[in-house]
This record gives sequence, C-alpha cells and structure tokens, in this order.
Amino acid sequence: MPVRDRIMWGASNPFSDPRLANLPGLVRDFHAGRLPHGWLGNKEWENRWLDLPLKPSGYYREFYVGTSAESGALRIVLGQEGEVFVSGNHHRDWRQVVGMPVLQTASSRPRSVDDLISTVQGEFPQAHIRITGRGRTVHRQAELMAQRRRQNRQQFLQTYRPAPHITEMDQWVTNNPRATEAQTVDAFVNIIERARRNGAAVSNHLSDTARDISIPAGGAAVQAQVRQRIEQLGGRVIDERDAVGGPHWHVDF
Repeated sequence: MPVRDRIMWGASNPFSDPRLANLPGLVRDFHAGRLPHGWLGNKEWENRWLDLPLKPSGYYREFYVGTSAESGALRIVLGQEGEVFVSGNHHRDWRQVVGMPVLQTASSRPRSVDDLISTVQGEFPQAHIRITGRGRTVHRQAELMAQRRRQNRQQFLQTYRPAPHITEMDQWVTNNPRATEAQTVDAFVNIIERARRNGAAVSNHLSDTARDISIPAGGAAVQAQVRQRIEQLGGRVIDERDAVGGPHWHVDF
C-alpha cells in the first residue's frame, strides 16, 4: 500500500511504539552504518510494489526488528536524500516522517574538513576521535617529510602519491647521504615551494583541507565504520600508524 500519510516530527513523538522513542538517533545510526541492539537490515529496499516514490535502484535501504527479513512488523526505510518511511505492519502501509532533525546523511557534503571531523566525532563518541594535526607552514611540512624520508624511505614513498617533487626529494636524500636534518629540511623547503609554483598541491595540510586525527578507539570494527563514514562524507583516509610523529589517521577533504 502506498504512503498512508506524512507526519511532521515535533516536540512530541507521534509514534506509540517505544522502539521509535529516539527515531532521530536511530536514523543517524543507520546512516552511519551502525545497527543498534535488536535492529537488523541495511539491505536494499527494492520498492517492487511502488509503495514509495519511484527512485533508481539502490536508492532505499530497509531496517527492521526481527529474526529475519521475513519476520517483524516494524520497518524503517531510508532514502538517500534523507527521506524516512515507517511501517508498523510489515509493509501493509507506510507513514513518511518529515521535518526530523537528523545529522548529515550519506549524501550530504560538509562545508570543510573541520565540519567533516565534527560530524564523525558526534556520530562515533565511543571512538574518542581527537584532531592531532591541523594546517602547516611550508617549513613544518618540509620538516615532517624530511624526517620521514631520512628514517624510512619505503614508508616515505608509500605515504605520498607519486609526483615529481616526491622523486626529487627522494633523490636528494640518496645523493646527499651525509646531509644533516637541517640541510635536508632546507632542500625540501625549496623543492616544495618550486612544486607549488608549478601547480602541485604537495600536501592538503598546506591548503588547510586536511587534518590528522587519533586512530579511532574501539577496535577494527569501529575503525572500519568510521573510515566508511568519512569516505561517505567526501573524505579520504590514510592510515599512518608508523608515522614519525606517532600513529594517526590523515584525513583529506
């Protein structure tokens, strides 16, 4: 049966089912890839009977309380643009919830890398995510790159994307084995400045579109969920557990 009515979310919960007492929180968890206790699903809702507005394949995801996809009367279906549909009788009819204060959905894009990190911190409080590195000067960027290259060439080449300035840095250190760290930093400053004049980004830290964050607490499962959410929001994660300055995640946006 198509959508029976539309409910405006307000100060009081319009649903009597206690499992929907914190519907905005449920929706935030679902969008973040988390299944609260008792909930299953996160599978595509095919909308084969066209009960919901017609959308492309894969647009809707279904969540339910039950022991299998065939059991349980309570159903929630989410659309990629933030739509929320609830059925209390296993698909016989639907109610659309509008005006609900939900955090950014998977299709939303934060305005900045700080907004991205703030969103993830709010959605995964148990991960205890902290910002450990912000924007950098050219000299500071050169220091970090010089330290990494001098201590571990393989890690240096794996961390940074192949580019002419990376090759030049690598060759400079190879050709100057007795250079001090200060001399290496000065050489890297010159390489970075020349690369930037030629249009290379070198590092998003220099353009203030990257942050270093603490590796999320909670183990591999939580880390996988946090990484997935960062990528959904338009970010890119580089796991730098062996970094010279200490283990962290580098997040580009």
